[in-house]
Amino acid sequence: MSANSTHRNWQIDSLEKSIVIAEQLLSSITDPAIFDKRDGGDGWTISEVLGHLLDAEIGFFKRAKITIEQDNPELPYSDPNQSVIEKGYASQNAIDIFKQWQTNRAPFIE
Repeated sequence: MSANSTHRNWQIDSLEKSIVIAEQLLSSITDPAIFDKRDGGDGWTISEVLGHLLDAEIGFFKRAKITIEQDNPELPYSDPNQSVIEKGYASQNAIDIFKQWQTNRAPFIE
């Protein structure tokens, strides 16, 4: 097995494991009030963190595609804080956002 193949397998394994770990963490929450808590009091809620992970992954793959298709491309950038606010992740259900992330991730693993 080549080094590239080994590295690729490690990356795919990491993509699979991170979704499983997030799902286990979410399913272990027994107090629904936790979903309304903010990290450090003024940080992000669980929904906002999951929304950020979803957005970051979508953005990463857009940037990767542009990098493959173009020489010296101008890569898109979005402010994660602004994106979380604009998309209203704080008022969305964390499990629904997780499912979107999970659905979005599946084709990349394949």
